[in-house]
Amino acid sequence: MQQKIKTAIFNQHYLLLGFVFVLSFCQLQGYAKEKQRVDALIQSYNQSKSKQVRFNLLLEIIEKSDSTDECVTQAVNYADTAIALAIESKNKSWLIAAFNAHQRVSLSKNKFDNIKKELQYKAHLQEESFEEMERQIAESNQKELSILEASQEKIYQTAVFFGIIIFVLTIISLLVVYKKYLIIKSQNLIIEKQKHVVEEKNLDITKSIEYALRIQSAILPPLKIVKQNIEDSFILYLPKAIVAGDFYWMEASNDTVLFAACDCTGHGIPGAMMTVVCHNALNRAVREYNLKQPAEILNKTAQIVANNFSSSEIDINDGMDISLCSFNFKTRVVEWAGANSPIWIVQNNQLTETKADKQPIGRFHDYKEFTNHKFSLNVGDSIYLITDGFSDQYGGELKKKLTRKKFKELIVSYQHLSMIKQGEALNDFILNYKGDEDQIDDILVMGVKL
Repeated sequence: MQQKIKTAIFNQHYLLLGFVFVLSFCQLQGYAKEKQRVDALIQSYNQSKSKQVRFNLLLEIIEKSDSTDECVTQAVNYADTAIALAIESKNKSWLIAAFNAHQRVSLSKNKFDNIKKELQYKAHLQEESFEEMERQIAESNQKELSILEASQEKIYQTAVFFGIIIFVLTIISLLVVYKKYLIIKSQNLIIEKQKHVVEEKNLDITKSIEYALRIQSAILPPLKIVKQNIEDSFILYLPKAIVAGDFYWMEASNDTVLFAACDCTGHGIPGAMMTVVCHNALNRAVREYNLKQPAEILNKTAQIVANNFSSSEIDINDGMDISLCSFNFKTRVVEWAGANSPIWIVQNNQLTETKADKQPIGRFHDYKEFTNHKFSLNVGDSIYLITDGFSDQYGGELKKKLTRKKFKELIVSYQHLSMIKQGEALNDFILNYKGDEDQIDDILVMGVKL
């Protein structure tokens, strides 16, 4: 605002000066022409000898010489000369005319002087006003500058203050972050060590399980031996884990072959340990005690398993479900006994189930001797020994248990296939039925066609 006022004063001052300059210039143009006429009159005056002519020239010179300060002063001098000439000529009319001319030019000179003085005074006042305004503007500018400097100083101090605070907070934040980094790094080191320990233990456990698999595989009869003893047969064996609680067993002697589908308590490592105990008990019953009848073999096997756990201070109720079958090639007589696991026989596309005794191999509070069953079968009849893993599997569109009823229907529907093809068909079916569902138990199915 002050800058605008200052600019306006400057503009007003120089506008006045410009106006005076233009006016003066125009006047000078007129004065130059008047001066030429006055000079011509003065020259005529100096050359004339007639008092009358000279007096008239003086009046004309006075008339033409009242426009400027210098000319007005000369006009007064010419008026004095005219008065002197009138007195010298003793001409009253001339004297009156000369006095009138003198009075007029004197008044003009006084008026001009007054105007000049007034203009000078106004110019002086204008200059003083301009200087005062410049002083006020300078003082205002200085005051604003002081306020601005004070404001800038305050801003600077505030910026420094907040800068220090931000710096301190940044340092504190960095220290906190660094401390957290150290803690996390320490925790990561601990986790890494623990991970390494766990990996080593897992590796050891995996190696142990793989070795247990080797042991369990060693006790299972090779499929080559199975085919030698029962040519038209299949074994579907799908452990839930690396090692299983289910196992199949076979022993051949002279014209008779013994084979069984066994399901020990649990699966994985615990189940695999039971398979070793129960497999050893079966071998002892047959090889050491020379037993041939399935029921007698189960009775002795149950006794051996119970005796193995009798010395333990821990109450162990683990045992085995089994479906044990013997087949005499000469007489074609089939004998069977079961502990919680049935036998399915298919004749002329009709499936017949013989239920097992409802007790396991192992310690049981109401133990009874197992029942021995005999069957006379024809060529082409089929025998199926199973554990409960296949029928208990969940899956399908409704995510339901398969059930034994559906399992039986599958067995009957596959009778037109060879035993090898039946095993493959059952394998494909259970994998498709399970889909993305977890396998809930070990699966074992043995099929034999006589």
